[in-house]
Amino acid sequence: MSAQDMKPFNSSMAAQQKAGFAIIALLAVFILGWGGLATLSGAVIATGRVTVESSQKRIQHREGGIVYDILVRDGDQVKTGQVLARLDSTVAGANAAIVQSQIWQLTARKFRLEAERDGRTSFSVPTGLTQPSAEFDRIIAAERALMTTRRSARVQKKSQLNEQIAQSAHEIDGLAAQVKSQGQQARLIREELVSVRDLHAKGYASITRLNQLEREAERLQGEKGQLEATIARTRTRTSEIRLAMLQIDSESLSEIMAELKDTETKLSQLNEQQVTTTDAMNRVEIKAPVDGTVQQLLIHTRGGVVAPGETLMHIVPKADDLVVEARIDPQHIDQVASGRAAYIRFTSFASQTTPEARGRVDMVSPDVETDEKTGISYYKARLTLKSVDLPKSLREALISGMPVEVHIETTRRNALSYFMKPLTDQMNRTFKED
Repeated sequence: MSAQDMKPFNSSMAAQQKAGFAIIALLAVFILGWGGLATLSGAVIATGRVTVESSQKRIQHREGGIVYDILVRDGDQVKTGQVLARLDSTVAGANAAIVQSQIWQLTARKFRLEAERDGRTSFSVPTGLTQPSAEFDRIIAAERALMTTRRSARVQKKSQLNEQIAQSAHEIDGLAAQVKSQGQQARLIREELVSVRDLHAKGYASITRLNQLEREAERLQGEKGQLEATIARTRTRTSEIRLAMLQIDSESLSEIMAELKDTETKLSQLNEQQVTTTDAMNRVEIKAPVDGTVQQLLIHTRGGVVAPGETLMHIVPKADDLVVEARIDPQHIDQVASGRAAYIRFTSFASQTTPEARGRVDMVSPDVETDEKTGISYYKARLTLKSVDLPKSLREALISGMPVEVHIETTRRNALSYFMKPLTDQMNRTFKED
């Protein structure tokens, strides 16, 4: 090819080169401009698992017992208060019946003692405390009969003492009559003695007659004194009998008050004990504390023995907010903080499109933790997503322990910084090594 023929070809190549350089320059300007202006969101990817806000509820029984019936299975949905299982109620029922019987006995005794304290002849059961029980009716009847017997015994004692008082009064009346008679005889003797003394002084009466009258006067005076002393003793005995009658009422009231106080103390103790026995009776039926799903059912045999405090099953609460616990690589912990938005991908679902849900970081552990099995170190992050924000189908399918993949958004940066960061990091290390 001649030189003349090459000139047009060279001119064409030069034009194409200029056009290529111009396109490259424009493309570089566009990329640099886009990289400087466009912002991209980074993300820290971590693995985790689904839990619930309040964690699983362990269903236990304080006293334990013998399994009578099992009403649920693993996976069953239960409502708050629903009966999950029943224990044999024989022992709890017997204890409750014994305490109730003792309470009835003491209650009836209290009614009787209060009536005796107030001086009533009988008592009635308050309407609000009427017990629909034949046993309680028998106890009330027995206490009423006892009250009648005790009252009759007191009345009989008083009657006997009243008879003694009446007898003493008759004795006093008889003695008083004798004293009166003795007084009249003494008065007559004294009058006769005056006359005889006067006659003796004149010599008309003998000394013998005078002495005889004086002795008779002294005898009558002595007998009168004895009768008056007997009257005094009888009156003293009457006073003692009256005091004994008062003591019957006083001692009876003291005995009633002491017995009433003891009865009220025992009744108070039994009422407290009844709270325990009633609680034990109520807890024969093991009920769900929350709405949720039964998991890890550990009782399977009717008639099996449950130890005190033994876990019978777990219930995963249904209405609680779902919580994701994620493990953050320590290399990325500087990019994770509370309040960061996140996407949670539920990778365990066998579907073409992995379900996702939005969440937010609530907490990041202040220090690194280590898995005892694998020896891998990590920071624990806690993310919350409201169960009401999830699609119903997804919400119902989620269970505690389900694995997830967490994408935690990091600081938004322009695209150019993402491309330049590896280069600048390498340059920094290179200069430091030099």
